[in-house]
Formats: sequence, C-alpha cells, structure tokens
Amino acid sequence: MLCSGELAGMTVTESAGTSAETPPQPTQGRELLRQDVPNARPVPRRFALLVLQLVLLLTAVKGLNLTQGAGVALPFALCVYGFAAFVVHYWLPFHLKRVGFVILSLGAVFAVFGPDDWLAVTSSQFWVQIGQAATFLVALLAVGLFFYGTLRLPIPFWFRIAVIVGVGAAFVYGRGDDRWLTDRQWTVLAGIFMFRLILYAKAVMVAREPEKLGDFMCYFYLLPNLFFPLFPVVDYTKFKRGYYVNNIHASAQKGIFWMARGLTHLCLFRILYQREIAHREVQDFFTLVLFLFQFYLQYVRVSGLFHFVTGMLHLFGWNLPETSRKYLLSSSFTDFWRRANIYWKDFMVTIFYFPIYFRLRRLNETVALSVATAVVFVATTVLHAYQMFWIKREFAIHSQDYVFWGTFGAVVIFNVLYDAAFGGVKKERSKPVAFFIRVARTIGVYIFISVIWSVWSMPLQRWWDTVSYVFQN
Repeated sequence: MLCSGELAGMTVTESAGTSAETPPQPTQGRELLRQDVPNARPVPRRFALLVLQLVLLLTAVKGLNLTQGAGVALPFALCVYGFAAFVVHYWLPFHLKRVGFVILSLGAVFAVFGPDDWLAVTSSQFWVQIGQAATFLVALLAVGLFFYGTLRLPIPFWFRIAVIVGVGAAFVYGRGDDRWLTDRQWTVLAGIFMFRLILYAKAVMVAREPEKLGDFMCYFYLLPNLFFPLFPVVDYTKFKRGYYVNNIHASAQKGIFWMARGLTHLCLFRILYQREIAHREVQDFFTLVLFLFQFYLQYVRVSGLFHFVTGMLHLFGWNLPETSRKYLLSSSFTDFWRRANIYWKDFMVTIFYFPIYFRLRRLNETVALSVATAVVFVATTVLHAYQMFWIKREFAIHSQDYVFWGTFGAVVIFNVLYDAAFGGVKKERSKPVAFFIRVARTIGVYIFISVIWSVWSMPLQRWWDTVSYVFQN
C-alpha cells in the first residue's frame, strides 16, 4: 500500500521490521558474541585518531561557548564525561561492554546531581550532595527494575499495563507538588521512562520470548539522557538490532560526524537567537517576514542536540538512524512529517497509526487513512502537553497548539489522501520542469510551515496583533 507508507515513511511490509535501511538482525546466543567480536576489536592507531577528533570537538564546544548562554545549553559535563566514558568502554572485553555501558551511564547521575566542586572533599556540603545523588540513583534503579519486573509477571498483559499506569498516576501526583524528588530529578526520571516505556511494553506484548534484563538496562539508562530530559524517542527494536552491527571504528566515526553536525546546528541557532526579532520590532512587511520565518529556523536547536546525543551513542556501538533529515528541503507535508523528527514519527506510527489503519482498512481505505492520521496528530498534541507537564510541571494545551497541530494534521491528511488517489500516476515531465516544480513545492512547504510554526511559538492574540498591525498601517 503506497498510501499508508507515505505517512509512515516506509512500506507496509517494512513496518513488520524489515526496513531497507535497518541492518539485518544478528544471530542470537553465543554465535552472536563470536560474530560481533571482530566489530569490537581494539585497534590502537584508529582509537588514537578517534580520541584526537573527540578532543577537537571538546575544544570546539568550549571555544564556541556552546555550554551556556544564548539558549544553547549543551552541558560541558556531558561532553567531558561522555568522551571519557568512551575511552573506558572501548577497551572493555566485549562480554563486559553492556554491563560497562550501564555502569558508566548510571555514574552520570553523580556528574549531573553530584557536588558542584569535586575538589572540596573536606566540605560537609560535598558529602551531602554525594548522598543526594546516590539516593536518586537508587530510586532510578528501583523504578526501572519495578517496571521490568511488572512486565515479566505471569498475568495477563493488560493487567501488567494497569499496574504501570497506576504507578504512573502516583508519579503524576508526586510531580504536581514535587514530592519525593526535586524538580530536576523528576524531569530526568520522566525523560527516561515516559515514552520509551510505551515502546518497550509494545515489544514485550509481541515478543515470542521474555526480554532480557541487560537489553532493558541498556535501553533505558542511556548516558546522554541523564543530561537531556528532552530526548529523542529511541525505538527499542532498532536499538537492539543496531548493537555492534558495524565495526566500532566506523560507528564511532559516524557518531563524531553527527556530533560535529549537531554543533553546526547549534552555532546556527546561536546566530538566529542573537538576532531574534521581537514582536514589538515589527514595523513593516519586511520585518514581519523575518519575524515569522525565524521560529521555524530555530528548530535547528532541537535537531542539533538530537544529532549530538545520538552521535554519542554511536561511540558505544549502537548504530542508530538519524533523528532528522534535511527537513528544510521537504517538498510536501508528509515529506516534512517524515523528515523533521524521524524518531517521533516512528513512535506515532508504531503505537497509533498502523494499529488503527489495519483495523479500519477492511471497511474503507479513505476512512482508515483519515482516521489513523487524525489520531496521530491528536495524540501528538496531547503527548506534547504531557511531556511539558514533566518538564515544566504544567499540563496545558493552548489555543496556538490547537491551531498548529490542527492545521498541520489537516494538510497532512489531504496530502495522504491525494497520494493515495494520484500518487501512483507518474506524469512525464522534462527534467527542468520537474526540478522547477519540486523547487516551487519546497518553497511553498517552507513558507507554510514557517507561518504556522510562528503561530505555535507565541500566544495567538499576540501573533494576530503583530500581523494585523503591519497590514493596517
């Protein structure tokens, strides 16, 4: 089915887990260890080259002052700790690498919540902060093991989900007044479990055999996630399949390239942030255009941070897909949906789109496409508010959220239905004409997304007042 694959970014056959871009799943058991050992074999010369590049990256982060100010907020501690963890992890025997990764990731708790001054070991405050970090580490492990144990219980699956939902409701109560944990600790805990636990539960539901504790620990306790609560929704199946599927040096080199690309995105964001036009500065049509277009471009901050953290995971042997792909060059609304946040798109497709589409397609293809796509955008609206609750302790869907996601969802539904009706008809055009049409479509999509993104970025009344001021004067 072309139409269902247009929204999902894959064919229906690929949705079963055999995407052309996804590497084949390695053989299980001891044979897996024997196959993957060559991919993990240390080579001192290539290791030294990787370390040199990481040092240069660290110097760039510090030299460009990307660790503070101008809204960038790339923690320098993440860079130092993550790169040092790679040096340790690289030399571990293959059978200890998973355990080592989990230990190194959990050790990041002390880098995030530990003492401000690690040299003040004689200070009483030093040991108080160490104790607080250790307490949170125990809580983090206890919550994770509880979820893992609950999903392994020999009771009906939906009873297990009910238990987890009950615990989640208690956590919502605790987050409401910051009971039991601090504000920052709540955001980290939620950043680890709030979305990936849904994907993990889905994998448990369809698995033919119980999931292993080691895979659970590696999947949830991802080192960069301790520093970034706003983390890409890594797919559990792809995460497992990508482990040391490539040679570690090639994987780490790709990760370094992604981190460097992320830094360029953050540098671009800094330029945009420093030259941001306030709504009070809009006086004519030219400044209005600059004002409206700046918000969509500022998404490079998110894409830059996502590239950086997924690139860091490559250093530890996980070959993950890109989080975004040239979204500014999108030539249709479904194309933008597939490119802008690939991990979120895959999450929505796995949990909402395909289950609804396959249930309804027997009744009517058009209804199945429309309803499944609409549910995806309704769920996206609600889940973004849910995410903001854990980050800002406020669950609210504002008028600009309804306008943005409602408009975006409507044009994507139209695009999906159009592709279903006419997507298979190939029109013969000369290369210059086809190129011109594609450029025109890309510009049109860019303008449309920029406008509705600007609506999303401020109170609706302020947006309307700013735009109407220009046209009335």
